[in-house]
Amino acid sequence: MTTLAPPAPARLPPGPRFPRWLQTLGFLTGGVRYLEWCRRRYGEVVTMGTLFDERFVMLFDPVAVKELFQGSADGLHAGEANALLGPIVGERSVLLLDGAEHLRHRRLLLPPFHGKRMLAHVETMRACADAEIDRWPVGEPFTLLDSMQSLTLRVILRAVFGYAPGAEEDELARRLRAMVEPLSRARGVVVLNAVVRGRNQRASAQRFEERKRAVDEIIYAEIGRRRADPDLAERDDVFSELLLPATMRGWPSPTARSATSCSRCCSPATRRRRPGWPGPSTSCCMTRACRSGPATATTDTSTPSSRSHCASARSSPA
Repeated sequence: MTTLAPPAPARLPPGPRFPRWLQTLGFLTGGVRYLEWCRRRYGEVVTMGTLFDERFVMLFDPVAVKELFQGSADGLHAGEANALLGPIVGERSVLLLDGAEHLRHRRLLLPPFHGKRMLAHVETMRACADAEIDRWPVGEPFTLLDSMQSLTLRVILRAVFGYAPGAEEDELARRLRAMVEPLSRARGVVVLNAVVRGRNQRASAQRFEERKRAVDEIIYAEIGRRRADPDLAERDDVFSELLLPATMRGWPSPTARSATSCSRCCSPATRRRRPGWPGPSTSCCMTRACRSGPATATTDTSTPSSRSHCASARSSPA
C-alpha cells in the first residue's frame, strides 16, 4: 500500500518582510518610490501585505501582466481584488463581480462600447481635445496630468453620459470631482477602507458618502428624464443606449443599475486605479498637440510613469 504525500504548499514570490502597518505607510507616503524600490530589491514579481489587504502579489513585468489577464477566471478573481472600489463603483459593479455573474453583467455593458459604435464619438473627442489644448499656457511649463484628467472627464460627460455643453454638464463634473479628488490623495485609501468596513462614523467617510449621494442624485434624475424622452432611441450616447428596451437593440434588457454601474465605472476615480493607462482622449490630445506645434509640459511624479505596468490579483483557494 502506497501513501501519497500531500502536495507541498505553493511558495509565494519574495517580498518585503516589514510589518503590514509599515508596508501600508510605504504605500501611502512613498507611492511610486516605494514600489520602484520593491521592484529593484525583489524583482518583477513581489509579494506584499498591507492593513487593507493581508497578502497579495504585484506584477511589474508587462509580459507577466498580459499572461495574468489571459488566465482562467476560475482561479483569478479580479472582482475580489477590486473590493476596495466598492464605495465608488457600487457593490454590483462589473468590476467587483467574478464568474458567471461577471459575464452576465459584462454582456449588458459591452454592446454600446463596440469599436464601430465608438467611431460615432470621434468628433466629440477631437472637439474636447482642441478645447483643452486651447487652455494650455504658451511658453511656460504646466502639469500635464491635470489637463489629461480634465480632458478624460469631459469626453466621458459628452460621449458616455451624452451631456451637451452647459450648466448641467458643469454641475455633474463638479460633483464627480468633489467625490473622487479627495480619494486621489495619500489618505484616500484610508477613507475607502473605512467605508468598506462600515466605519462610516468617521467624518471623512461621512463626507464621502454625502458627495456620492450628490452624484447619484443627478444620475438617477437623468435616468428618469431619459426614459421619459420619446426620442431616446435617436441618441447615440452610451448612457441612453443602456436604458433602451431590449427589443429595440436585440440584447439582454439593461436596467437603471446597469446604467448607474456604467457611469460609476467611467468615473475618474476608477481610471486612477490603472496608472499609466491613458484614456481614449489622451492620445488624441497629444497627437493634435504635436501637430499644432511645440509645447512644454511637466508630468506629476506622484503617479507611476507609463513605463511601469503593474497588476495584482488574488487566487482562489484550491
